[in-house]
Formats: sequence, structure tokens, C-alpha cells
Amino acid sequence: MSYGIIFTGEKRSSVERRYAIAALGREFGLNFSQIKGLLTGVKSQIKSTDDRGEARQIVNKFWLAGWHTQLYQNDQLIHCTAKSSNYGESPLPPTLTFLEDKEGTISIGVPSGWQKFDSLNREAVIQAGSPELSRYLIVLRQERSQLPQGLLLDHFGKAQIQQCLTRVENGVLISGPEVLRGGNHSGHIYEMSADITETPVHYLVTFFQCQDSFYSVFLWSSIRDSERSRTEFLHIFTTFTLVANTASCDPTLVPM
Repeated sequence: MSYGIIFTGEKRSSVERRYAIAALGREFGLNFSQIKGLLTGVKSQIKSTDDRGEARQIVNKFWLAGWHTQLYQNDQLIHCTAKSSNYGESPLPPTLTFLEDKEGTISIGVPSGWQKFDSLNREAVIQAGSPELSRYLIVLRQERSQLPQGLLLDHFGKAQIQQCLTRVENGVLISGPEVLRGGNHSGHIYEMSADITETPVHYLVTFFQCQDSFYSVFLWSSIRDSERSRTEFLHIFTTFTLVANTASCDPTLVPM
């Protein structure tokens, strides 16, 4: 998995421009021509690395130098310092904690500040969230042996999302299906809203098809927080993976 750091050319509003330009030479060893090219060109990819920790360090280094950057995982935007700082959040991409189901079959990454739960959904194989931010995750599994033979991801996702809409109050399908980009496995994303205990809630739901099971990953927040949480939720989806030495996750596989 590759992480790309993009220099946007946007200076932090609280930093003097002369200091920020000098910092590009001092901290990154750039000469005048290189700095001029960087500031007059379009968005530039500064670094590509397979190490998320290294990418996070580079983002922080540019932030301290007075500049905004964007972080991509493959082709998926997963963090923007300008956007996060406007929301009053940390300019750094969150560190991740990877959670597994009890069988050690699947893994998914969540921000390290999130805690595990056992009361969000009794059928969930993984459940976690942040009460402070009102952001939550559940992962459900459906064995393919219990479903019609040859059922594929497209039909499974459409059937599941329609079932969800009928079970919640004021359920509305906003968009979907869309193909998950930049993830470890192919998935179909849906977006919906509903009222939970009279509170408007925004959901992003992704369905994955593996050799023996379908997985449904639900992430939700309050409607008013949906714009802020969207990038984080899309990134969480991309971290979904089967643990090594388990059955593969492939949308073309059909059990015999």
C-alpha cells in the first residue's frame, strides 16, 4: 500500500510567508529555483512511501514549516491539513489501531482514540467507536453457505441496504453503490440517513465479498458531523482486510 504526500502550495494563515518560504530551504534542503518551482506549479507529490508512519512525519514536518499538505492512500485522499485545522482537529493524520474479529479472520483500522464496544449490535463481529465524537463502527458477517448459491456482491449489497432502510426510522438512501477506491479489497459503498432516538444520523456502509462470507461495514455519525467524518470513514473502509493465511477476499469468487 502506497502513501503519497501532496504539497498544495497553501500557506498556513498563522505563519508569516517569509518564514514559511525560508523553512522550505532550511528543513528540506531546497534551493531558490526548487522553491520557486514548488510555489508556482500545480499540486506536487513530494514523497511516496509504503510506511504510514513516515508519511505522517513528513506531513508534520511541512505543517511545522508553515505549509498545508494532503495525504493519499493509493488514489484515495485520507487527510488534508487545511480541512482538519479548519475543523479545529489535529493537523496530523490519525494513528490507527487494527481490530480483528474473535476468529482472527478479518482486520480493520480505526483511530487509536476509539474504544471497543460489545453493546452496539449483538451480531457484530467487530464494534468500536468514539462517544466523544459520536462516531461508531460495526462489522457484520453473513456466511455465503446460508445464502442462494452464486449470489454476488452487487445483489447482496442492494438487498442489505434496502433491508436496513426498512428497519430504521425515516431511512433515506442518499447514494450508491459506488466502488471503493484505494482499498485492500473491492467493496461497494452506500450512503444513507436515518433517525436514531430522534437524532438524525448519517451512515456510510460498505459491503465486501469473500470466499466464504459477505461482510457489511457500517460507520455512522450525526448528520451535522457527516462532512467532517466522511474522509475518515472512507479511509477506514480501505483498511479492511483478511488476516494472512485465511481465505481470500475476491468479488469474483463463487463457492461451489
